[in-house]
Amino acid sequence: GLDYCLFGPSDYSMSLGFRSTKKSHPKVQEAIKRTIEAASKYNKAVGIGIGEPWQEEAKKYIDLGCRIIEIGHELSILRSVWNSAASGIRSLRP
Repeated sequence: GLDYCLFGPSDYSMSLGFRSTKKSHPKVQEAIKRTIEAASKYNKAVGIGIGEPWQEEAKKYIDLGCRIIEIGHELSILRSVWNSAASGIRSLRP
């Protein structure tokens, strides 16, 4: 009865007990690969949440077989915009 699976690497890393997000940890990456392999056996799509660098992250997971890319969540998007705006404003200082 599933249409697709959405894998949250940050959520999964925290469920493993990491205090901070460790999306690149080998256990997290292996779980992503296993999820994609299992879903592909049943012709189901896997989606994944990505962060910065957006294009690099998207390519990595598309190459692994993810068919749905979630471009961050509201907090990561806002942080990116705020950091960019703040950098631009700081550059205006004499």
